[in-house]
Amino acid sequence: MITRVALGDGVGAGFTGRAGGVSTAPYDSLNLGGAVGDDTAAVLANRRRAAAALGVDPARIVWMRQVHG
Repeated sequence: MITRVALGDGVGAGFTGRAGGVSTAPYDSLNLGGAVGDDTAAVLANRRRAAAALGVDPARIVWMRQVHG
């Protein structure tokens, strides 16, 4: 699941769940994190899928690094 939130002219945010990606366990399936040990090609493919679902050029997205804890 991907939800888009408009924050103003040309600015938005998106929220995702884990379903719909290509990563394998233990990162399955829509892992967007590039610093957790997942295959880089899978993360990039997942990011392209998320961008397409949001209707945004992947090059325009700024990806955050979320820290749990």
